[in-house]
Amino acid sequence: MKYIKYSLYLLAVALIAGSCKKELQQDPPTVFSDANAFLTFDHVQLGANGAFGRYGAYANDMYESALCSDEAKIGADNNGQGALTYRYQYSADNTTGGDVVGAYSSYYLLIDQINRVLPHIYTVTATPAQLPRRDIVKGQLLALRALAHFGLLQA
Repeated sequence: MKYIKYSLYLLAVALIAGSCKKELQQDPPTVFSDANAFLTFDHVQLGANGAFGRYGAYANDMYESALCSDEAKIGADNNGQGALTYRYQYSADNTTGGDVVGAYSSYYLLIDQINRVLPHIYTVTATPAQLPRRDIVKGQLLALRALAHFGLLQA
């Protein structure tokens, strides 16, 4: 019995002492970060296009406000879509409050996308033909961010 006990201790010490000597790589090279996502102005333009693609947030806003007001009526063949929101039986989680939370989160995701693209407009490499476009893209993104903030204020 003593032999098994001491062999288990010896095995535990060997596992602890034989662990990794080097620090593990926390960020794998396949992960996109701001440093490797925006390298040229074409990448910044793609990021701005992605931000414009997220501007469908207003559709969620209209759907949520129609359910939370008297603009909608639950029909007989509804199958329960939006019924909890219509009856004000929702909470902050996604199981019962996904309609209401979706109206806000889409605006926040849009603002996050814009805030990730804006700092890289003047720091990336651009061709001489793309230099005048920098101010235009920056103005478009700032206006889109202002629309998202205004949408949050309205929602």
